[in-house]
Amino acid sequence: AFVFTMMAAVVDNDHTVVETDENPAEYTFVWHPVLMSAGMSYLFGCSAVMFRVIRSVDKFHTKLVHTVIHCVALVISLAGFYLAVAMYSAYDSPHFQTIHGMLGLATVGLFAAQWVISIPVFLWPRAPASIRAPGISVHICVGTGVFVCAAICCLT
Repeated sequence: AFVFTMMAAVVDNDHTVVETDENPAEYTFVWHPVLMSAGMSYLFGCSAVMFRVIRSVDKFHTKLVHTVIHCVALVISLAGFYLAVAMYSAYDSPHFQTIHGMLGLATVGLFAAQWVISIPVFLWPRAPASIRAPGISVHICVGTGVFVCAAICCLT
């Protein structure tokens, strides 16, 4: 799906490559779906699956790789989010007027909040077990919810 989104971003409907001398706001906006699907769908999904599949590496390094992949996904998603906001600002259009926009804003916000909260809870070695134990089930539920919301955003 990511490859098809990438191809759709650089090829117009008449199968010609998008030129950079067109309206810059429209040209940069075509990268919004590429960056958002790369960050929120592909990398987010890879990170979640990777954490469950790789069992031969010690727990801390697995958590670290999981966190780094999520960090890259967050940065890429924020870049895609910025492109959408910049395009709407260039046309003086109102922001977040659709289900896609509102759900996308909530999804990226929840993803960023979970990432920031999870760093001290799961990576800090001195975090108490009384916080980690119930926190893992909340982390999994919120992460699944963010992934489902990202999938819904892809469909809307």
